[in-house]
Amino acid sequence: WLVLLIYGALFVLVFIPDPAHRADGRAQLGALAALVGAALAVAGYVQWVVPRLRAGAGGGAGRAARRPRRPGG
Repeated sequence: WLVLLIYGALFVLVFIPDPAHRADGRAQLGALAALVGAALAVAGYVQWVVPRLRAGAGGGAGRAARRPRRPGG
């Protein structure tokens, strides 16, 4: 938990603009926007695409290839 708190605080602090370097503010906002966009893309993929892939893979293809075991075998 300590590591989570420390790195979580550092993550937030990275995106707070430094008043001494105002030119960095746009780059920081761009990086934050890219990070949020990537997180949304991953969340959308997991939410909508992965269940469809699992449903397609579990449609009996694995069961059809598996043979029942023979007694004593």
